[in-house]
Amino acid sequence: LISNWGGVSILNTPHPKEGGLSVSLEELQAPMEHYVGLLRQLLGVDTPQQALWVKALTEPHRGVSEWQLLALERNLALARMASSRKTLVSLEGLVTSIPNMIIHDETASQVSIAISHLLSAERAWAGGNFSQASSEAAMADNMAECSFFHPTMLSMLYFPDDHKLAIYIPYFVPVLLPVLVALLREGKAAIQESKEERVRAEAKKDD
Repeated sequence: LISNWGGVSILNTPHPKEGGLSVSLEELQAPMEHYVGLLRQLLGVDTPQQALWVKALTEPHRGVSEWQLLALERNLALARMASSRKTLVSLEGLVTSIPNMIIHDETASQVSIAISHLLSAERAWAGGNFSQASSEAAMADNMAECSFFHPTMLSMLYFPDDHKLAIYIPYFVPVLLPVLVALLREGKAAIQESKEERVRAEAKKDD
């Protein structure tokens, strides 16, 4: 078994004298059993080890039994419900951390649909309908991922406040600069006028 690649089986057969190569079903049985075992590992339906409560188990090279498919379906349903719930919580944290983030109607609709499917999956799971729970959980996970990785949401992640300052400052500084200069001029004039009035008042007192 080669990680992320699969398995390799080497079959050494005698080369026929008359040419060509033929492999019998008996010779293919062992390699195919090996491949079936690898497929079981890929699907996550390996036979449990030391399960004392299990009286009879399917051999690893004999395919997949019905109860193992049901167990796989339940595991997938739980994993998808957990994944969708985690994605929605992460999305909530993202929106909370960026108060001025604009949530578009499409994103809000996707979140609402994801929550609806997630609640339906939990109700189906509680009712013992694991097939429906798996289907609803898959749709919830898909819609939650779509809402989290929506282009409008991703653009806000790479648009911090520093970028806003860099964009708006060139527009507002040319307008604010004359206003500030005028305010300074008026302030100096007011101070000068106040000094002159004080001097005139003191002069009247001396008279």
